[in-house]
Amino acid sequence: MVQKVIRRDAEATKERILTVGIKDFCENGYSGSRIQNIAHRSDCNIRMIYHYFGNKEGLYRAALERVYGAIRSSEAKLGLDNLDPVSAIKSLVEFTFDHHRQNRELVDLVVVENVQRGRYLKGIDSISKESSELIDKIDSVLKQGEIRGDFFKGTDAFQLYVSILSLSFFHLSNAHTLSIMYDRDLRDDNWIDSRRDHVVQMVLAGIGVNRKLVHSMK
Repeated sequence: MVQKVIRRDAEATKERILTVGIKDFCENGYSGSRIQNIAHRSDCNIRMIYHYFGNKEGLYRAALERVYGAIRSSEAKLGLDNLDPVSAIKSLVEFTFDHHRQNRELVDLVVVENVQRGRYLKGIDSISKESSELIDKIDSVLKQGEIRGDFFKGTDAFQLYVSILSLSFFHLSNAHTLSIMYDRDLRDDNWIDSRRDHVVQMVLAGIGVNRKLVHSMK
């Protein structure tokens, strides 16, 4: 019983450190984050961070694995294989848009890691494997849609997914500057809702879904 309590406490401490670490990396970047600050904010000593994660790089890699793993595991639950092709792509677009909207730490950490030129993401094999599996799944859906006459022929699965990511990401990662440039609040919920509808319609129309069907699926 005592061992179970100790184990639960240890898991809670590790999770608290990781949660705080993600927030700190998002706010300060990799170079600007300090183990001392993370220890203070997570109410633990520095020794515990080194015990669970090895060093700052280990904690940062764990943060990347957590936020990327979250979107991949949630994508797997969409059950794209069990949907008709049009509904599958629509669900993927809606999910991708909503996930980025609701999980800003993913947006922020992607920006941080791009500043690092992907240096730390390279060493996380699970992310590459799961991402490749998603592209294969999208490719299968596209081929089914072609056979049914729902989609244009020859749509590249990777190109399509990069487009979906871009349309789900750019307005969030650049919200502050775009809002100033165009005197519109890109963080306004109503605007984001409108953006979501636009993105779904744009992607479906771009792969050949009938315009009337696109509008009827709102």
